Amino acid sequence: MGTAVLLLGAEGLAAEQRVRAARQLGVGLHVATTRALYEQCGDRLRKQLSGVVFTDFHIPECAVDHLAAYYLREGIGAVAVSRDSLSPTAAALSARLRLPGHDPDRASAACNRWHMAQAFRENGVPSPFTLVIGSPETADEQVRAAELEGSSSSHPPTVRTPRA
Repeated sequence: MGTAVLLLGAEGLAAEQRVRAARQLGVGLHVATTRALYEQCGDRLRKQLSGVVFTDFHIPECAVDHLAAYYLREGIGAVAVSRDSLSPTAAALSARLRLPGHDPDRASAACNRWHMAQAFRENGVPSPFTLVIGSPETADEQVRAAELEGSSSSHPPTVRTPRA
C-alpha cells in the first residue's frame, strides 16, 4: 500500500465507507478511536485496517501527544477526521506534526455554531445574527434584551437553545 492516513474517529457506517474508499485508493488506514467503539466494529472491518490506536479524546492535549507519537512511530503521512467534533483535535495534531490543516485556534468553529458565528463576525463575513438562549424560560427576555423585536434586518436572528 502507498500512503498511510490516521483517521480520527470512525464508527459505524462511516467507518465502513472510509475503509472501502481507502482500499480503493491504495491508502493504508489507521484509526484513532476508543476501545469501546472499536469493539463495536465487526471483524471484517477490523481486518481491513492498517492499524488502530486507542486514545481518550476528552483530554485533547493528551490525545494530541499520544496520536503524534503513534503517527511518527507508524510512518503515517496524513491526518483526517471523520466527524466535526474532532476537528479541533485534528487541527492541533496537524499543527504539531507541521502538516497542512486548519488553524487550531479557529478549529472549534467547525463544530460549534456559536464559535462559528463569532469567527464570522470577527472576520467581517456576512451572516445572520446569532443569539444563544440560556433556557426556554429566559428566551423572551434575552430576545428583548438583544433588541431583536421589530428589527429591520433582512436576516432573521438565529436563536439556539443549549442541548440538555
